[in-house]
Amino acid sequence: MTSWAVPERATLHLAGRVLPGEGREDWLAQLKAVVGPLGEHTVSAFDAGIETSTETPLFARLVEIAERHNNGARALPGVQLGGGDVRHPIAAGAVAYGFFPLVHEPDVPSVWELAHGRDERISVANLLRCVRYAWDLICAENDLPLDPVAAG
Repeated sequence: MTSWAVPERATLHLAGRVLPGEGREDWLAQLKAVVGPLGEHTVSAFDAGIETSTETPLFARLVEIAERHNNGARALPGVQLGGGDVRHPIAAGAVAYGFFPLVHEPDVPSVWELAHGRDERISVANLLRCVRYAWDLICAENDLPLDPVAAG
């Protein structure tokens, strides 16, 4: 015969990602719909998801650079599933994007497969791609030629 002990009290710690525009009460309502009544509870921290406008000169430059480096392929905004440090400058009022121009390489594990692991990494090719995009963005934002050697 199996004997069960039901604790008088349980503590649950959750961390989640919240969509832009979703508030604390929306999140709690969704949680209650899944797990049932919460009883006594405390929300110690709540950071709403951040949405940034794509109607900015910076975003237009990022699109232009991405399309130039990818043979005219269309660059589109997306939703980042995890957290990122870009939320800090955005919260301070800066225009910023989590621009991460990686491409899938068939023989290399994706950044998503390696994320937060002991050997989290990106390939040298993807690192160099990020550097080229950053260089182009810095040049474009400062009216500098993309190829300083060719400019003389």
